[in-house]
Amino acid sequence: MSSLQILSHNDLKAELVSRGLFDARWYTKTYLEHETDEQALDSYVQYGRLIGHHPSSEFDPAFYRKQYLSRQANIPEIDHYICVDDNRPTSASQIEHSLDARLSARGVTRKHRFEKSVSYCIPIQNRLQDLQISLRENLESNRKYEKEVEFVIGIFDKDNEAEDWLKEHFEEDLQTGYLRYFRSDILDVWHFPRAKNAFRGELKGAVHSSLDGDNFVSEDETALILQLWKEHGDHFVLHSFSGEYGDGTCGRVTTSSNVYQAVGYDEDLLSTQYDDISCILRSLHAFPWIPLITFAGEKNILTTDQSEFLGRQANLNNSIVFLDRPTWRPPANPKGEAEVSSNEKMRAKNHLNSLCTWKKLIPDEVFHVYFDHNMRANFDWLIAISEREALYAESFSIEHAYFRGSEPSTELTAILCVKDQESILTRQIDHMRRRGVERFLIVDDHSSPPLSERAFGPDVHIFVPKTGRFRTSKKLWIETLAKTFVKPGSWVLITDADEFVELPEEHATFANFFASLPAGQTFVPGILIDVVDTTRSKDRESYRTQVETQNLHYCANTSPPTDEYVGHSSIKWGFENHARTSWTFDTRHHLVHTYDCLRKVPLFVYDHYTHIHHGFHVLYDSHSETRLGPDWLDRAFVILRHEKLIQYDLGLDPNVSNVETALRSREAENRKRLTDPNTSYEKIEKWLKPYSVSSVYDDVRRSIEDVDP
Repeated sequence: MSSLQILSHNDLKAELVSRGLFDARWYTKTYLEHETDEQALDSYVQYGRLIGHHPSSEFDPAFYRKQYLSRQANIPEIDHYICVDDNRPTSASQIEHSLDARLSARGVTRKHRFEKSVSYCIPIQNRLQDLQISLRENLESNRKYEKEVEFVIGIFDKDNEAEDWLKEHFEEDLQTGYLRYFRSDILDVWHFPRAKNAFRGELKGAVHSSLDGDNFVSEDETALILQLWKEHGDHFVLHSFSGEYGDGTCGRVTTSSNVYQAVGYDEDLLSTQYDDISCILRSLHAFPWIPLITFAGEKNILTTDQSEFLGRQANLNNSIVFLDRPTWRPPANPKGEAEVSSNEKMRAKNHLNSLCTWKKLIPDEVFHVYFDHNMRANFDWLIAISEREALYAESFSIEHAYFRGSEPSTELTAILCVKDQESILTRQIDHMRRRGVERFLIVDDHSSPPLSERAFGPDVHIFVPKTGRFRTSKKLWIETLAKTFVKPGSWVLITDADEFVELPEEHATFANFFASLPAGQTFVPGILIDVVDTTRSKDRESYRTQVETQNLHYCANTSPPTDEYVGHSSIKWGFENHARTSWTFDTRHHLVHTYDCLRKVPLFVYDHYTHIHHGFHVLYDSHSETRLGPDWLDRAFVILRHEKLIQYDLGLDPNVSNVETALRSREAENRKRLTDPNTSYEKIEKWLKPYSVSSVYDDVRRSIEDVDP
């Protein structure tokens, strides 16, 4: 279950039984005398759970309320546990095991013995001047704890200046281990989450505490951290935030090294902003019994209006411990709230990183509507205000050979984002080349093996993103490559790897097709035509190399569309005046009753004010106004031969394996039904026709004109 809700007695009983949460024999022996199992269950649901009875020896209501419900409205403990559905510990004895399991899932073994108590971790890149202001004072202020504390500098510079300075001025502290440093070349440009995660293999302290280069840490602050470690062990998060954004304290995050190893910083985020808050939120969500310890009072990150609302959606109910700030000194070079709020890039990144963080914490589908709209708007904002080099560096390596030597070009460019689709990508590139595409920019979303190991030709350039993930960042990746490499006023082609643009037969190339367009037409919409192999051949090699010989068919349903179909929001959004056309070719709907948008916009003239929808269903300008009107199929269009269903049949679609984690529940269910081997093409057999480009174009035109064949 994705959010808190009131359970009926019957639903609660069903959940207790199906999950094995109620031990009738134990309950009867503990609280009742002579009852049947069913009577015991009824007694617990109606009365026992309301007065603190345990449903079994494994569930301790008093423990549960203390750990998880200190900020929660009154709700029976077992009801809350069933609703949040995250297998959190239900007794004190289970807590340590839960942390072990989380570490094990990352391939890390929990450490119980450390050489030091606290590791202060300071990453720097081209900021030696900050370290020169703060480091000596930090070492001297904490000299009392020299045996228990270490300061670790992560140097991400290309040159040796910082290393040489440390060796020259701190030889004795380096020898004793009070001060340590390491070099790393993982950053071509600054990225806070990656820099802070680099300390994972470097810690000797039981507690990890993050410091920026200009941060100071007092003896009293260290004393408090040592006390918290003594009292809480692995189970606390300290945020040394003052409550005033821009004063340089928000990045001060302290937790156990084991929790840091288990959660860490989210490297999917953009380079700066919200990374520390994200780390805290994800740690609290992963370990809901851990308290947030704060100096910020009611200005802490959990009780602001927005965070409190979103926290409820994420079932984030960790207790909050308010402490008075010990003696401290402000950072040397705070940006100040005014500078942060007036910096458009910082604001855009902050919004984007916060959205990405909450999206991972909130399973409720309602949030995804809010997320999709705001994510798109902020990506558009960031892309518009960023220079091409800076924008490119957010997602891709500036060391890429093609980036270093290339300028925006007028070449007809195809931009695709793929993962583990080498075979179909090879055919797609050949298909496009034959029609005149001159350059291919491929986002390889971490394929295994990497696509860079495959020789596609000198006109194919592979880019591996260093931030983001497919379902949230595909739009950013593609528009970034367009802004970096495509000259405004030039045509681009954007599709998925399994969507093959088919031109009308009278046009052999895209150049010829573009020349035929009416003056002023700057984009070409398309309609997705799912093709199926009615033999359901399992010959993968034949499909990889000889798809033209496959027994391809498409669906042309000549029956009138149902009122339900015409009125569905996805169909009205995509086709408006042409629901009949969508109905005719909607193979997936006729097979398993899904509702998919078959509208695409694969071809358009690029400029810096043009933006794409992440599914390529919409083309819109910088004011979020779509360029597709209700008559979009009344102009020149293309069809896209869609081979998704064949990919499903042959088990070649890489997204099928992670359907549970990658998709919302409705989409996951649709995909399960599509990939069910029992899904029969007999349902659409009477409408199937042998696939040919001319046949499909004829049928599309007839459907637009609403003419029976």
